[in-house]
Amino acid sequence: MNAARIIAEIAMPRRKVKPNFTPYHVIKALMIISKGHVGRPKLREELKLGDASTRTLLKRLKEAGLVRSFRPTGTELTERGREVLKEVLNSLVVLGEVAHGSICDNCVTSAVVLRNAADLLRGMGVIRVRDLVVKQGADGALILLVGPNGRALMPIQGGEIPFTDPLVSNVRKKVPLREGDVILVAMCSPHDESCIEHVVNAAITVLKRG
Repeated sequence: MNAARIIAEIAMPRRKVKPNFTPYHVIKALMIISKGHVGRPKLREELKLGDASTRTLLKRLKEAGLVRSFRPTGTELTERGREVLKEVLNSLVVLGEVAHGSICDNCVTSAVVLRNAADLLRGMGVIRVRDLVVKQGADGALILLVGPNGRALMPIQGGEIPFTDPLVSNVRKKVPLREGDVILVAMCSPHDESCIEHVVNAAITVLKRG
């Protein structure tokens, strides 16, 4: 099972109509529902989506066999839903906003860690992955590999060089890093409230190719 493909498919346009939710919302919805029965109004509030979009998202989650609903208690994950969420969270660690040093002026940086994804990154190419993050809406992107002894490395043409910005130590405070991990960082305007959404959506695009 490729959970990233399942999540990406739920958020795909249908009949040439693009939904207002993205893979980020799909993952967040599964995480919210995993905590117990959830009604549509609460889910709508947590996801910051309109009622019609929340209704459509729930419908697609049900069609994919990830959730089921009961009246009046609300929606819960199915066994398949729990498996998909577990697989995604084992591959993708969502860190949110991470303080940085000097990688950009007057910007915020949001990051995720892709577990054991170095070979996947090299296969796709760093520039292609960077462009994915920008295409999702970020102003820029930083891609790092985790090498031996947990050292962060920046891929460059012809090799990799150590990367020592404080961002890396701030990432380590949130999650242990292992050799073979990939750190994706979105660089966004301070007024962009969707920075983490940009990098999560790009990460799902990377993982679904695995």
